[in-house]
Amino acid sequence: MSHRTASTLLTLIVGAATLTGQSPAPKAAFLQAVGQFSLALDGAYGDEGLRVRSSLNAMSRALAEWDAVLRKYEAAMAADIRSADPALALKMHLAIGGLYLDRARSTDGLRERTRRLVQSDLQRRR
Repeated sequence: MSHRTASTLLTLIVGAATLTGQSPAPKAAFLQAVGQFSLALDGAYGDEGLRVRSSLNAMSRALAEWDAVLRKYEAAMAADIRSADPALALKMHLAIGGLYLDRARSTDGLRERTRRLVQSDLQRRR
């Protein structure tokens, strides 16, 4: 296993480190914005419109950042998975599958999880 492959796997599993200096926790930023949105809905002084709009914008930015982080992970994984040993490749598929599911990208997450299961089954049969 190369140092780069191990580094990619660690990055995928941790899911918090970023590759381009973006916020280390886009999921946390999104959840915080959802909380702000919820609190803004209870405005009692007529100022809730600005707070609702601000929290919706924060949610949108956090989702865009979250997706950008996932694209970086996908690129790093694509570069390393070809040379990774089969056991590590399975772990990489499992890790990114979990990140997809966390982002509610169920089709992508299930594809990666299924790929992992199929590859694991093929390895056992050899």
